[in-house]
Amino acid sequence: MAVFLVDLKRPTAPAGAYPQRHLGQRMWPMFCDSVLRQYPEARFSILTTPESTLPNQLFAAHIFAHPIGERPLPYERLRHYIRFLEEGEDDCSYLFLESDMLMLGRFRLDVREEWDLAIAYKNKGMWINAGMLLVRAGRRDAALGFLRKALQIYEDRYLDHPKWGADQAAFRDAAEMVQPPNCPTVQSTPEARVLLVPREDYTRYPTRFAALKPPRTWILHFAGPRKKWMSGYYWLQFGKGAWLGRLLSRITGARNAAGRSPSRSLSETSPS
Repeated sequence: MAVFLVDLKRPTAPAGAYPQRHLGQRMWPMFCDSVLRQYPEARFSILTTPESTLPNQLFAAHIFAHPIGERPLPYERLRHYIRFLEEGEDDCSYLFLESDMLMLGRFRLDVREEWDLAIAYKNKGMWINAGMLLVRAGRRDAALGFLRKALQIYEDRYLDHPKWGADQAAFRDAAEMVQPPNCPTVQSTPEARVLLVPREDYTRYPTRFAALKPPRTWILHFAGPRKKWMSGYYWLQFGKGAWLGRLLSRITGARNAAGRSPSRSLSETSPS
């Protein structure tokens, strides 16, 4: 599996934003380690800015240092998705994620229909989570057709959109979504067969106490102010504090047996 990680931030972040230094020095290695625990064969590439200092030698990652201009960051991300796939191999699967994520398990899904690429949908807002994209091995050309269509839609309809969300709208339109489905669904378009998977089952935002009660999801996304929780979660579930995390899980598990709210250990977080 080839993992394309996006750590694309403008050099002049607003006051109070999470420092770029921490994104490079802490979040990136934690993310890679969480992926390698599930997919030891994973190979990493990262899209970032020239100002970033990322420890690529730790995971032998290939760095795309991209200067940020006036165009929206989501547009640049989508454009580099395409560039990365164009330079890749056809017999490889590709996973596109962001740097503020941790992988909790392997991707599991029982879908009988054929599909080329998978994206997560939600039942409100823009419907699509553009920060997670999975391309099946041997389906690179179909995925490229879909992404090129999404990029063209972005340029035609949403390039002047000032905020994050324009890429979600472009993905939604490219997938020809009329409304969110009620279950995992394959949406056939002229370019590709797009598997729409529920966001809450495959990529979820953590609560403040997620380390004590790991949610049932594939990817945990520490977006926005949640970034400050990522180190603590990693320490309790993957790092030197894993023994404490297991102990706390047992305690919460005992409380669940007494009739309290359900809690799941890390080993149970893979989607079924």
